[in-house]
Amino acid sequence: MSTFQLTFANDQLGDFNSVGLVISISPPSIDQQLRINNNHPADRLIAAGAITSRADVTGWRLTVTGSQDPAGNTAVPFAPIVVEYSTDGGTSWNSFTADIGRPDLVYFARQDEADWMAITAIDLTQPDGQTGFIVSNFPVTPGQIFQTDESVLEPQIGEFLIPCFASDTLIRTASGEMRVDAITAGTLVWTEDRGLRPVAWAGQRHLDANMLDRAPHLRPILIRAGALGEGAPERNLRLSPQHRVLVRSKVAERMFGATEVLVAARHLLDLPGVEIDRDATGVTYVHLLFDRHELLRSNGLVTESLYTGRQALKAVGAAARREIAMLFPEILDLDHDPQPARPLTRGRRARQMVARHHQRGKPLLAAQV
Repeated sequence: MSTFQLTFANDQLGDFNSVGLVISISPPSIDQQLRINNNHPADRLIAAGAITSRADVTGWRLTVTGSQDPAGNTAVPFAPIVVEYSTDGGTSWNSFTADIGRPDLVYFARQDEADWMAITAIDLTQPDGQTGFIVSNFPVTPGQIFQTDESVLEPQIGEFLIPCFASDTLIRTASGEMRVDAITAGTLVWTEDRGLRPVAWAGQRHLDANMLDRAPHLRPILIRAGALGEGAPERNLRLSPQHRVLVRSKVAERMFGATEVLVAARHLLDLPGVEIDRDATGVTYVHLLFDRHELLRSNGLVTESLYTGRQALKAVGAAARREIAMLFPEILDLDHDPQPARPLTRGRRARQMVARHHQRGKPLLAAQV
């Protein structure tokens, strides 16, 4: 663990909106664009009565605590950040969160790029459940676009992360295969590690044709029967782009030190038989949550249940987060760090692993390793 401080002037901060993704199919990648809006973090201090104008703030200080990632970046995702501001040229520093009336609010690294950082905090009082802003090495102005660079850090796409099944998916349960949209809390579902387990919570979100046209990055990924290996899946399967599937192979072992890992469906797009479902005129996405992260059988393919990491919890929406927090209040703990069912692969390394399987003609789900 390491702690370091960064200081910024008023004109180096700005609130942002997530405005879209830059999508490349070959090689498959998704970079997010963030646009600076007309608001500023100092406006929240004005609203709380801590200052009277933006000009009262003479500087900002971020104290970052967290381990460096393997590439040597300065802040890994979710590294906690203490935000402070000064009104006397840096002689003294005041707590930003305390002075906006939210001393419980803790900011985390969302993206850490070469010259700027986007930070957010889970805030269930906000409509989308989060608040945040950008800090930059250069002045920022309203309308300015910041685009993530996956070569620096795998982008976290906040509210666009929806790890879930399309509603026509068949899930193995105690009663046989059942459509996922018919599963409710208490349904006994087969898990790879613990046998039959009851569903703790199930949620749904429908995206109509208009929404899919406006946000094509939310279109389901279609994995055709047998695309990942014999019987994997047994029939065509549609998942949200961020939903992870199990990979079992020697390639995975060599790259990640584990024979079984989880990879997002969108990182499989370079494989024959895996494609964006551009014909979908609407989709209902379904989440299944257990008392821990589980592996399920969906159309015969091993895939994940809802993972209660911070980014995934942002994706389900504020109302769903409140329901989940009633069942598992520990998710609101600042040190909540759930154990995934298998190691999670990310970004470029995940795509490299998939490409190596394709180049060598190896199935992603080997019968034995």
